[in-house]
Amino acid sequence: MSFNSRKVLAGQQIAAIGDLELDRCVHTTAQSVLDGAVNALDGAAPGFLGFIALSGGNPLSFVNSIPYLKWDDEFLKVDIISNTQLKIEARGQFGTVDAFHSTGPAEIQHSGQADGSCYATPSTCSSPDSYDPDTKILFRFPSTQLDLDEHFYNGFSSWKHSAGTVDPGQSMGTRSGATLTLKDSVDNDLYVPYPERRTSNGTLFSKLIARSPNFEGRPMKIHTGFNPLDLDFDNFLTREYVIDSADLKKGVFTVKGVDPLIMTDDKKAKAPFASLGTSTAAITDVSTEITYTNAPAFDYGPATTTVFVRLDSEVIECTVLSDFVLTIVTRAVGGTEQKDHEENATVQECLIYDGVNVVVIIEDLLTNYTKVPAVFLDDYSAVIAATSSITLTANINKPTSVKTLIDELIKTGDLVVFYDEESQLIKIKQVSDASVEPISINENDHIGQESIDFKRDTKNQFTRYSVAWAPNDITKTSDEENFSIVYQAINVTNELPQNIGEVNEKKIFFNRWLTTSSADVIKGTSIAQRVIDRSQAVPKIADFELDVESVFDTQGGRLELGSIITLLSSREVEVDGSPKAQNHQILSLSDLGDMRYKVKSRLFQDPIENITVDFTITENKEDYDLSTEFAPAAGNYVVLIDTGVTIGGTVTGGNAFTTGSQAAGVTIDFIFRGAVEGKGGRGGIGGILIMPVPQDIPGNFSVDGGNGLDGGNAFNATIDCTINVGSGAIWAGGGGSGGRMSSGNNVTPISAFAGNGGSGGQGFIGGSGGDGGTVRIESSPILDTGVDGSDGSRGAPGNTGGSLGGVWGEQGDSPSGSDGGLSGFAIISNGNTVTISSGDNALNIRGRRS
Repeated sequence: MSFNSRKVLAGQQIAAIGDLELDRCVHTTAQSVLDGAVNALDGAAPGFLGFIALSGGNPLSFVNSIPYLKWDDEFLKVDIISNTQLKIEARGQFGTVDAFHSTGPAEIQHSGQADGSCYATPSTCSSPDSYDPDTKILFRFPSTQLDLDEHFYNGFSSWKHSAGTVDPGQSMGTRSGATLTLKDSVDNDLYVPYPERRTSNGTLFSKLIARSPNFEGRPMKIHTGFNPLDLDFDNFLTREYVIDSADLKKGVFTVKGVDPLIMTDDKKAKAPFASLGTSTAAITDVSTEITYTNAPAFDYGPATTTVFVRLDSEVIECTVLSDFVLTIVTRAVGGTEQKDHEENATVQECLIYDGVNVVVIIEDLLTNYTKVPAVFLDDYSAVIAATSSITLTANINKPTSVKTLIDELIKTGDLVVFYDEESQLIKIKQVSDASVEPISINENDHIGQESIDFKRDTKNQFTRYSVAWAPNDITKTSDEENFSIVYQAINVTNELPQNIGEVNEKKIFFNRWLTTSSADVIKGTSIAQRVIDRSQAVPKIADFELDVESVFDTQGGRLELGSIITLLSSREVEVDGSPKAQNHQILSLSDLGDMRYKVKSRLFQDPIENITVDFTITENKEDYDLSTEFAPAAGNYVVLIDTGVTIGGTVTGGNAFTTGSQAAGVTIDFIFRGAVEGKGGRGGIGGILIMPVPQDIPGNFSVDGGNGLDGGNAFNATIDCTINVGSGAIWAGGGGSGGRMSSGNNVTPISAFAGNGGSGGQGFIGGSGGDGGTVRIESSPILDTGVDGSDGSRGAPGNTGGSLGGVWGEQGDSPSGSDGGLSGFAIISNGNTVTISSGDNALNIRGRRS
């Protein structure tokens, strides 16, 4: 059976088992004994030094252990040459007699066994290779008797669970843990593999402290489950922790363990690692290289590697030239200020992420910048796929707490990160609308009598939240003036006197992970809007108790940290007084020790919770007509444009998105979590100047360039609708810039100056650049041709000679004599009522409106 199948059965014996796993000398395992059992194929006369042949065992496993050969009653100092040969270097060691030996069995021993220093623990053993992080001695303490085949220790007193809490979409929350209390006693050292070294002096834990003083950081497991006399750990829930402290006081040994995410704390893990290199000479504005010392050769990577380093407050791009030399490529990277740097300045390597998935970054930080054992890491491929549109860019240029970085990523990616005590894995999940479990908890069937309580959490009903991103200087990650974009989401309705009647603003989030790109603007505004949306109603915290039957696998779903369930209680009622069913997100699960759990949950709020979404757009579209896929009968409907979806326009004469031909009486409430983007406008042509022959009209002539064309439209409403775009974007294409004037003189000396073509505007598809102008004298050959305008793109408008096409929703530049094209329309109402319920600002909506 299993824990989840047994938890529904009545009348079973339950037990708790505490396991401590301490470091063990690698040469005291059963395998090491087999490795050391060899046969000498040559005899040895007294005094013989030299080579002998061997068979059997695995002698090379002792090559770094200061090995000795116990041959009959003599200890011989040896050097391991191969698995079939060793060299005798000294005879009669440790007071034994140098004697004659014939062929036959012998034993290779590590120095700790031979010299008597090894008590099965690396800290007492003289062998330099005795420590292996994966080799442990198990000390098992059950609360009751186990079956006779199990080796265990008496002394279990109690254990207490400390529940961790998750903080969905905001941080890693708090750490879970456990405290194991054990009674000390006299012990006969059966775990020591050498009988002559066993002693009944002292107590179990006083000797363990002397022999293995490093408890902290080692594994502690708590097993709670059923049927201990027929022990099967499939019937137990196992929680694994990292030992944080261990103390022996008045015969009681108390061990405290915490979950492995403690390894991300400021004192334990920072990224990037602090660099050791310091400059050997001052760096000035004429310096071309940075030579460093105090660090290993090629400490910044192999030759030709591109590396970013920070000296004082300047970030510099370099390539690795040689063992201690970096070639300077670019000074003052990322908005930093170029300065002179004194000799001995720290050359700090930067940690760079360029368009990397948010979960991949978290996995990298956990794997490469903390000491979290790999056994605790999960398979994150599913959540990486689900967050494929959330790619981030950052230059982290000073050692920063890994916990701080992960908390920032949780906010940016709307994630839940926690240690799952049942699976002993660090989990990463999205806070997603679709994650509501098929679990309904109520007072009649599940909740302990009189155990439920609700608390109104008004201090966390935020009406305003600001997010700042795209730092102007990548070394400055706080203060609003250091960021290109500062966006504030506001719930004006909740601030009205008839509602909350006051402002409750959450502390601003300074986000180093986003740029000014269109995709990142959606991410940034979404971060702010989510916080406001999830406190629309007064937040509420519920505390209640459940039997173990109703936690973890239950009702065809899974009740664990971060899960969203339906909670029904008579303590929360509808306006008519009837019990109210509400979605709650699980924040903590505390094991009370008797197969009952104390549960804490929070009211889960989201823009599409408690409403029915009638149609969801989940794939990217171009020139999209909604009515081709969704054209219902008269009524009001909800349409969701999902996260990561982009609907783009490919022509300036049309619309990226139109509601199309809908039936009379249809109205739609749109929820945008993706983007609608118009096409960029084309640049105007340069002036086409044809001068008359000088015999007819001599002199100077000029002609204006062509006007830039308007950008494409984004959203076209053919019906009444409301738009919630606080977590999305509706952006019209930017207009093309005008073409430049062409001029010339047809009198000798003849001159000709052809104007450049205008630049294309920014858009889902950027506007094309205009053709360069030309100058000639009537039918004569062309005297001069201007430069064609550069094309715009989704990432930026075109730029030709400083003449820019329009960015999203803005007009292109207007050089002398021509006009830049206007932006497209972000929203065309066509006389219909279009109400913006969220996101009515210049970030979420860019472009003209009609």
